[in-house]
Formats: sequence, structure tokens, C-alpha cells
Amino acid sequence: MMKATEMIRRGLLFIDRFALPIFEDVRDIALVQPTPRGGNHPLWVIGHIAYSEGGITGMVHGDPNPLDGWEKMFAAGTEPTTAASDYPSFDEVLDGYRTMRARTLKMIAALDDSDLDEAPKAASDEMLEFVPTIGETLMMVVIHQEFHLGQIADVRRTAGRKPLMV
Repeated sequence: MMKATEMIRRGLLFIDRFALPIFEDVRDIALVQPTPRGGNHPLWVIGHIAYSEGGITGMVHGDPNPLDGWEKMFAAGTEPTTAASDYPSFDEVLDGYRTMRARTLKMIAALDDSDLDEAPKAASDEMLEFVPTIGETLMMVVIHQEFHLGQIADVRRTAGRKPLMV
């Protein structure tokens, strides 16, 4: 029988199989916004996913977000700009994503299924209402990324690209 921690780990690896090729595909359109009224461009989405993953997983043990310096660019509620000078390079953002994912997978490997029912050690009362357990906190990483990948799909279509998966 598959352990719950293994299911979460596999979920993250599964999404990476789709996300990483999509991220590479938008390298040349990283600042294209999905609508005439703006929206989240791929560089912002990738940076936001990485920054958020550092913060979400940090709640589990009370660890600081390694990408804390990215808060003004990629935190929830920030408005993407189309000026490349407002952001780190695409490669630096993608490396940040990969670093956060490796950190998350390492953390999951150190957990037992019984740990998943515990409350995250450093979650605010507001977050505990939303994700009251470590298991739900880790699932939020997967679900949050899935949500934002749709925005990159919209940018790809805006840029005239065909869907990658048909």
C-alpha cells in the first residue's frame, strides 16, 4: 500500500513532468501577459510558485523562506510588470523553482505518514483554518501550482502557440 507521503511526493514529481517543459517553452515569451488588460506572465508565475512554495513549506517546521528577497516581486497580491529589469533573469527564477522543489521533496522524505496529521508549526491562525495539517499544507503546494499553470497556458495561446498536450 502506498504511503500518503509517497503520494504527495509523486504528485510533485508528476506535475514537474508537465511544468518544466512548459516553463522552458515560454522562455522567449516570459514577459507576455495573457490578456490585453495584463495578467500574470510566465516569469511572474514561475517566480510566484517558487516563492510561495518556500513560504508554504516553511510553515511545516518554522523555517524561513529561502526566497524571502523575492517578496516584493512574487508574493501574493504583487502586480506583474513587463519590465525585465524588475525581475531576476529567467534562469535565476527557474533555478529558484528547482531549488524550492528539491527542498520540498527532501522535507517530505523525512516525514512519516503520522506527521501529516500534525499542525504545521509556524502557520498563522488564518492559515491553520485553511490548511490545519501538514498533509494539507503540502497538498496546497501541488494545488497552487496547478492553478497557476493554466495562466501560462493562456499566455502560450496569446502568443499564438498550439497546446503542448493534445
